[in-house]
Amino acid sequence: MKFSGLVCAIACFGIAAEAAPAKEGWFWRSKDKRASPTVTLDKGTFIGAKSSSYSDVSQFLGIPFAQPPVGNLRFALPVANSPYNGTYTVTSMGKACIQQALTLPLLSGLAADVIDDIVNSIFGAVYPDDEDCELPIFAPHAST
Repeated sequence: MKFSGLVCAIACFGIAAEAAPAKEGWFWRSKDKRASPTVTLDKGTFIGAKSSSYSDVSQFLGIPFAQPPVGNLRFALPVANSPYNGTYTVTSMGKACIQQALTLPLLSGLAADVIDDIVNSIFGAVYPDDEDCELPIFAPHAST
């Protein structure tokens, strides 16, 4: 008798859990099948992605906002890009903006790849960088 009561309680709990799924926590997965977020700007149309961490956030990663600061554009104000033609998928981060170089006098004289391995083991990965930085944009779903 106790066994059938336990089975009944587990079945009722399963039905209740399916009827009212949790909306927060690491165990929640969205059943939202909407299309990827898209934004049309004067510079083009960009397709982003829904955030995997926050269900109500759209992310547009790696949107170029200015011409690369090279040649006569170095140390000048940013110059707008020419309008884009078409649609661009911006779902992953571009290269990191250049940072101040890390120097460790203790490691001077070692090969560059050895220094990179040591620095990566201490500080985490050193990401590739570029002067042509791109903007990551995070916005609530249904933003205008």
